[in-house]
Amino acid sequence: MAMYALIEKEYKISIRRVGQELQGIAPGLNDAGNLGTMTGPPSLRIVGRYYDSKRRLIEVANNIHPGDRFTYRTQLKIAAP
Repeated sequence: MAMYALIEKEYKISIRRVGQELQGIAPGLNDAGNLGTMTGPPSLRIVGRYYDSKRRLIEVANNIHPGDRFTYRTQLKIAAP
């Protein structure tokens, strides 16, 4: 289930916009310890912001993933003319 759907279900609100930022980072000592990795290898930070129908910021999710344990794939389907 998508994160926005979980927020809607839990708090009985409608999420109308989700923004995401992906950023390559070098994890600090604390983050590396939490991830079970070293401080040198790159990691990926994903910050998600969830807004309601009145454009209010409802939730911010900040996630860090070790680079060797994360894959991001997209697929676009182009409609025939």
